[in-house]
Amino acid sequence: MIKQFIFSKKLEGLSVKTLDQYVLHTRKLFQSVDKHYEDITSNDISYFLSTLMAKGNTNTTINNTRKFVKPFFKWLYENEHIKKDIFMKIKPIKFEDKQKEFLTEHEIVNLRDNCNDDVRALALIDFLLSTGVRVSECSNLKIQDVDFKTGAVKVYSTKTKQWRKVYLDSNANKHLRDYL
Repeated sequence: MIKQFIFSKKLEGLSVKTLDQYVLHTRKLFQSVDKHYEDITSNDISYFLSTLMAKGNTNTTINNTRKFVKPFFKWLYENEHIKKDIFMKIKPIKFEDKQKEFLTEHEIVNLRDNCNDDVRALALIDFLLSTGVRVSECSNLKIQDVDFKTGAVKVYSTKTKQWRKVYLDSNANKHLRDYL
């Protein structure tokens, strides 16, 4: 059933990484509960999640596991492989959202200073700091995606699979030009 579920999600265009997480967490559930999918109940899901808590996993990790297992059972229900939606009773796990840490001005200066005469490293650091793009997005960029006159950069998001625009500040623009 997991293979059929993954195949249907591939058709929906989900990323390979997301599909891998679905498989990983769903298999963990089945190993923990040791029941056929038709026999799993809301109590089994709650038990599984509580065992993760007992092992010292954070609420964020447990909630992510819940989010990766839920679509499988929703798919089973919607495709009439099970008679009821067992996740209806399973609520999201509350967790404290951590405050994001930002580099200090001193840390940014240290990063730039440690580039020494490496024009490429300086261009890359300034580009990432200026635009905030993911490293995977940066690695997929092409020169034609950058408009040096306006500082606009067309970025294809590997996560959302959508295009967006980000802008270079003057340092990033200058150092990127120097590198190229």
